[in-house]
Amino acid sequence: MADQSSQSTKSTKISKTKTPILKNLDQLEAQAKAAKLSAESEIHQDPRHVRRMKLVQRLFAVGFDPEVTQKVCSDEDQEFQELAEEILQEAAELDAKIQEFAPERPLADINQVDLAILRAIVWESDHQKTPKKVLIDEAVELAKEFGSDSSPRFVNGVLGKLLMGN
Repeated sequence: MADQSSQSTKSTKISKTKTPILKNLDQLEAQAKAAKLSAESEIHQDPRHVRRMKLVQRLFAVGFDPEVTQKVCSDEDQEFQELAEEILQEAAELDAKIQEFAPERPLADINQVDLAILRAIVWESDHQKTPKKVLIDEAVELAKEFGSDSSPRFVNGVLGKLLMGN
């Protein structure tokens, strides 16, 4: 009987302390998390991503009230303001393309953040030589950052059909 109690005491001592294997596993998990965070921060530090992010933010704001956003626009944001206005001048054409590939959701029902992302990416696709897959990836990242839980899937689906013909 004494042997059983000493064995159970030993097993509780072992379970309370981590074995070297478990410590290494914890370290590997921590390193993996750190690497993932580092990779994510590199994506967000990419100047092209930052430009698209600022453009989407400006496009979203201008979509509500162009006059007010013009007044609060700093010199640094002037470039994005002008680009957003240029995109909004083509909004009818861009919206027609978006609506064609998202017929189940009327434009009025599309989240304004998603609409700003879609307009910016479709405009860039029409006016610049950015690879289509890069544009889709960027749009999904922007949707993750600014949109709702369903935004990345919706944006990916619309742009996948629109840009890639899938």
